[in-house]
Amino acid sequence: MMQVIANGIVAGAGYALFALGFGLVHSTGRFFHMAHGGSYVVGAYLTYVLVSKVGLSSLVGGCGGVLGGAVLGAMMEIAVFRPLRRRNASREGMFLAALGLMVCIQNGVSLVFGDQPVVLRTASVEPGMLFLGARITNVQVCIVATCIAAAASAWIGLQKTNLGMRIRAVASSHELATVYGLRPEAILLLVMVCASALGSLAGILSGFDTDLTPSMGFYAQLMGVAASIVGGIGSVRGSLLGGFMVGLVQHLGVWKLPTQWQEAIVFALVAVCLCIRARGFLRTNWGTKD
Repeated sequence: MMQVIANGIVAGAGYALFALGFGLVHSTGRFFHMAHGGSYVVGAYLTYVLVSKVGLSSLVGGCGGVLGGAVLGAMMEIAVFRPLRRRNASREGMFLAALGLMVCIQNGVSLVFGDQPVVLRTASVEPGMLFLGARITNVQVCIVATCIAAAASAWIGLQKTNLGMRIRAVASSHELATVYGLRPEAILLLVMVCASALGSLAGILSGFDTDLTPSMGFYAQLMGVAASIVGGIGSVRGSLLGGFMVGLVQHLGVWKLPTQWQEAIVFALVAVCLCIRARGFLRTNWGTKD
């Protein structure tokens, strides 16, 4: 039982980290960033190249993967989303453009690396430490710790810094932010870079814990969106709550049921939560106190 709970917490931490970046883009850019999973898979595979092919250390390779994911986010914003926004594209149009980007990125990764799983780990598999009756590896501890640290940093940055105030102002109203002398396009670019870095970090940590596949980004996208909806899009605490809820329900649900029911259980949770709290349990806007 404790092992199932531990696995759910670790999975939930990864989902929360992904949901944090997704919610940041949604609240400031006002569209469903369905290409967020692209940064997840690109960061992981770039780290694989740097560590397994180039021979860099895991830390340096991971930093390179995060940087690559952030650059990808900047490219998507400058080449795709900004031109669409200037043409007053609808949210549906932005959604379809992001979804198309996700499909292109996934197929591109599949074309370069093939569809077979690849291993990012360079060291042998460790049995892990025993904690409250559950086996937990160092990588899994790192996933949970990184998730909590990222959420705390995001909350402090948004609520306690001048830059965070500017981001919240743009999230509240692009037009009013412009009137007060802010540059929404520059803020949106920064948000996309930070969110993509978070997404790629989630993918890299997941890659060190499990294997890499080209479809890993799409799966993370599904779970991350579910976590955002359950917890409340636009809330740092909501991202944490939603991520851990999804991870725990996913693993506790298959404790007695076959593993093919994992996704069905998660989206049944989403449906129930929408019936109870249509805007999520901790829904706020980035422009308000979280």
